[in-house]
Amino acid sequence: MKHILFSILLMLLIASCKNKSEQEQQVMSNTKQNTTTNYVVGVGKIIPENDIIQLSSSVNGIVRKIYKKENDTVRIGSIILELEHLLEDGKIRLLNNELNTQAAQIKVDQAGVAEFVTKLSNATSELLRLKNLLSKGAETQQKVDDAITNLKTLNANLKRLEASVTVSKSRWQEINTAVHIAKLERDQKIIRSPINGRILELTVLVGGSVSIEQSIGQISPEGKTIAICEIDESNADKIFVGQKAWIRSVGSSDTLSTGSIYFTYAFLKKKSLFTDQSGEKEDRRVRTIKMILDQPEQLLLNARVECVIDISSTINK
Repeated sequence: MKHILFSILLMLLIASCKNKSEQEQQVMSNTKQNTTTNYVVGVGKIIPENDIIQLSSSVNGIVRKIYKKENDTVRIGSIILELEHLLEDGKIRLLNNELNTQAAQIKVDQAGVAEFVTKLSNATSELLRLKNLLSKGAETQQKVDDAITNLKTLNANLKRLEASVTVSKSRWQEINTAVHIAKLERDQKIIRSPINGRILELTVLVGGSVSIEQSIGQISPEGKTIAICEIDESNADKIFVGQKAWIRSVGSSDTLSTGSIYFTYAFLKKKSLFTDQSGEKEDRRVRTIKMILDQPEQLLLNARVECVIDISSTINK
């Protein structure tokens, strides 16, 4: 009898444990399902809202002087470095000398015009005087004819000198334009900041060479720091502007900063942020999103992070 009772109790105990185990597994399953359902995780990196600017030169040259260094703040037009421009400086000086010479020539030509204007005025008065005397029989026709010829000669010379002034002024304008172009060529050797921001990196040294369109530094623009993230296409339709989110280091559960989604791209594209993930499929598509961060001060630009997005509000809809 005791053996039977013991067997019954044992069976009840086993059944109770089995039910408890099944309940725990069900809870764990539900928890896992809720975790999977309520949050979407993507990979991303920390960048300025207006992205990092690559600094480059439009001309080749040798670095002459560096005015700024890493972490310096710069304003639009601030000189960061300059390349050797001795030839350009020499050309500008030569053209300025030509400009001054041509300006002097214009003054000489204008003085000649003024002189002939005076002579022409006197010759006109003389002709009138001679004609008056001729009408009274006190002068010969020959004298009047000579005065007329002299007046015509003076008038022709005046027009020639006026034309010379026009040519001289035109030449001065050409030289002035050449000076302007030479200064632009010289200014290309002076690398200035295109934006307000902070220099992240300079990759050149004094005496080093710079090639056209070679990246010689990076500038972080003024503005907000954001996280740009890529979400797998399987979860792309669950992302909406305004959703709460946070970022964490890859492989860690510690939150680096909270934030919210403020921009989502309206199309899918190939992965572009990171392409060195093991086992990834090259044809896998992602949706790019941007997250505004609440505490970006201590974050490193270009740091790789995981973006965790709370989609529970979407589910409740």
